[in-house]
Amino acid sequence: MADASLTTQRDPLAAWRKLDAVSRMIARLTSQKAALTAAAERLVGIDGMVLEVGLGKGRTWDLLGHLLPERRRLALDREVHAPAALRPAADQLMLGELSELLPRLARDMPGQVALAHVDCGGEGRAADAAFDAWLPAALHPLLAAGAVVAQDRPRGHPRWRALPAPAGMTVFPYYLYRKDAT
Repeated sequence: MADASLTTQRDPLAAWRKLDAVSRMIARLTSQKAALTAAAERLVGIDGMVLEVGLGKGRTWDLLGHLLPERRRLALDREVHAPAALRPAADQLMLGELSELLPRLARDMPGQVALAHVDCGGEGRAADAAFDAWLPAALHPLLAAGAVVAQDRPRGHPRWRALPAPAGMTVFPYYLYRKDAT
């Protein structure tokens, strides 16, 4: 019989996948809220804006606005799926391919992001693997020294330090990193 902890190490979503659909949604949203709340609390003394990479339904965009009302926010996505009440204003939203948007932002506003939240990808494992490998290097130049990255997948960077999972996490993993201060 396989050791359950080994299965979880190979597939961090194994326990989550065993849940019913409602329980999976609750676990995912609970972990997101815990991670984003912890990330916001870690921004003391770090200047910069909030970048939402993957707007989706706009729920975390709304949460980040409540957690960090004084910070400028910008959302990136291919297209808008968020209901009108959760949609960013036109000057807070950039639509297009991330492979084009992130390099442009890195050129135009390097080091200006204090918190980046990344929740995007699809069901295509090959495409997601390529995206997961590409994203940290594309995002890194945008980050201020000491910035926090919160994301739904373990996408590290050599100059990011993994942070411990915050209290309130569920079987749905969320990953926090801090960019080196230098």
